[in-house]
Amino acid sequence: MKSSKSSRRRKSARQWVVEIGTSHVAAGLFTQRDHHRELQYLRHVELALDEGGESVAFAGMERALGELQSDRGIRGEVVLVVPGHLALCKQVKVPVVAEEQRPKLIEFEVRQAIPFDLDQVYWAHRERGIHEGELDVMIVAAKTDGIDRLLQVCASVGLAVKAVMAAGPTLLSLVGQAEGSSALISVGARATHLFFKDGERVHLRTLTLAGNSVTHDIANRLDQSFAEAEQLKRGIGSGKISLPEETRAGEAVKEATASFGARLKQEISRTLVTQMRPAGIAPPRQTRLAGGGVQGLPTGLNFGAAESEPSSEWSLPADLVVTDDAAREVSRVGAGRIADMIGAYFSASERGGYHFDLAPPRMREARAAQRQRPRWIMAASLLVVATFLPGLHFNRLAAARMESTEELRRQTVPVQVLQNQVTSHLDELAHLRDEAGVWQEQLQSRHAWEGLMADLQSSLGQTGDVWLERLQALPMAEAAEDRLRLRISGRLLDRENPLTRVSQNSYQRATALLARFVESPRITAIEGERFDASEPGMLRFDFTLVINPRAGL
Repeated sequence: MKSSKSSRRRKSARQWVVEIGTSHVAAGLFTQRDHHRELQYLRHVELALDEGGESVAFAGMERALGELQSDRGIRGEVVLVVPGHLALCKQVKVPVVAEEQRPKLIEFEVRQAIPFDLDQVYWAHRERGIHEGELDVMIVAAKTDGIDRLLQVCASVGLAVKAVMAAGPTLLSLVGQAEGSSALISVGARATHLFFKDGERVHLRTLTLAGNSVTHDIANRLDQSFAEAEQLKRGIGSGKISLPEETRAGEAVKEATASFGARLKQEISRTLVTQMRPAGIAPPRQTRLAGGGVQGLPTGLNFGAAESEPSSEWSLPADLVVTDDAAREVSRVGAGRIADMIGAYFSASERGGYHFDLAPPRMREARAAQRQRPRWIMAASLLVVATFLPGLHFNRLAAARMESTEELRRQTVPVQVLQNQVTSHLDELAHLRDEAGVWQEQLQSRHAWEGLMADLQSSLGQTGDVWLERLQALPMAEAAEDRLRLRISGRLLDRENPLTRVSQNSYQRATALLARFVESPRITAIEGERFDASEPGMLRFDFTLVINPRAGL
């Protein structure tokens, strides 16, 4: 990390990057002159812990952004980084065809990979090169309502957004700087992104296992609220709270963090075996940890090959100059907390920038129109000059034409009346077709539960010695409008330890069971996992399945 004095700054291109996270907001001012990039200003604000729902959370984001705006006075258009859990990342392969035919093939693959209609999402893609005769394409998509809500928050405090990027995929600009086989693990509050790089090839996987999982574990162990457990985790992770490991709270945080690290290592090992090895990607020799959820996560873990280096915390790029004021803020919050912000700036400053831009089409069109404006002005000037003299003659002809047009209009009035009637009938017919489609969708949804139960039965059968005791659909008031939640409780039998506490193998079987559930296209996520090993030879579990309503439920 380099440092520079403000008095030595030269006039350069300025770019504000504003990041809105699940538990924080941040703003950074970057400048670039030639190939020299500098972080001039940085402010990172933690959001108050509140369990009042999304409306309260958005209100807290708006207040924090207002404070940043009044503190610095953010001017010009900004690049907005939104929480990573709002985005869905997929990697697909398409046949190698001519460039003009690729958009249709990519859009077809997007429709297959995203469990929503394309008019409900903003999506972007990036071609990652040709491997084994196929074109690798990385896709990022996010629901329109989530992005639009965050854009409204920015507009309410006077921020003009020109590009929208999701935390997670922004790190591709940072992964590409590493040499050899490497990995970058970004642990957020509600999502963890795994990036693996081997030469020119990059593999991405997103997990729901994240920082909030540790908080839930601590809350369950200490019988606390989520807010209390999160405050305890933040305090210990930042060093503001010091508790002996012998205390109940210290032991709970230590065990929850260790459990999270073990589960994360299992998921990484599974990714290496089931996805990277068949694709011919070598295990990473160098692993870096970033993100806000990395606080408290033990470093020194070996996630790759036996001869790979132990994991370590991610540090700022060597070619990024940081002013003294910004460096103090980096030291306070940690470099890993601003990795997505720096990745977004690097992506925006690259040639052709704004990779995976999730901005609404109207914003992209406005940005393209702004770039074309000088050409339009020149073309308009030439057009005025070219038409000035002929225009005098055409004005005379236009007057005669106007009289003929008025007479024709009077004659076509009856035809227009009939046309209006036909249009009204067509609108009514379209309305009836929409109602018929709704009824058809409701008829098809009657059999959706059978498919879900078949998926659950298949996962239980593969795990073995496990059964369910209760399935409860949560009320709609407790779920978001675009998804349903199903609460499931059950038991898992440990045949090897029938008279003692269950072994670690039982926890691994339970984790594998949850992973199989997520593989179902009808299940989008798992929340609120709880395990109870108090009964000898038996592991009780309790969790909530987030069901995809587009599957017919």
